[in-house]
Amino acid sequence: MAKLDYAYLADYATVQDGKLTAVGASFTHVIAPAFPIAWPVSIAGRLTAPQDAPKMELGVSIVGPNEVYEINTTMQLGDAVDVRPYRGKVGRLFAVTTMLPLVEAGLYVVNIALDGTHVRRLAFEATLTEA
Repeated sequence: MAKLDYAYLADYATVQDGKLTAVGASFTHVIAPAFPIAWPVSIAGRLTAPQDAPKMELGVSIVGPNEVYEINTTMQLGDAVDVRPYRGKVGRLFAVTTMLPLVEAGLYVVNIALDGTHVRRLAFEATLTEA
């Protein structure tokens, strides 16, 4: 059975050559110059699964403050060409990047699900730049 090893928010993240690269990782606060604004956000992490595990569905849900909106996406993880097994397991990396609409100050929540089961909650607070 697969498990989520770690996940975090970043300004930018990508998976290349079997490696996860992130810039501005693990933030919990965004200071915006104005609302509404489109803000780049990446959700990144690693799953560990048995070497022979089938593809898995990773779901990401982003909920705006006061549930003003909810954005959902899913992706299939598996069959990575450059994944090297270790002790019968493989690490499956992921990075999801979007321009997130920050519509108002408040708490933005990111929920991560693996094969339909909630496995992690990440969040960040958005505020305005102080004058």
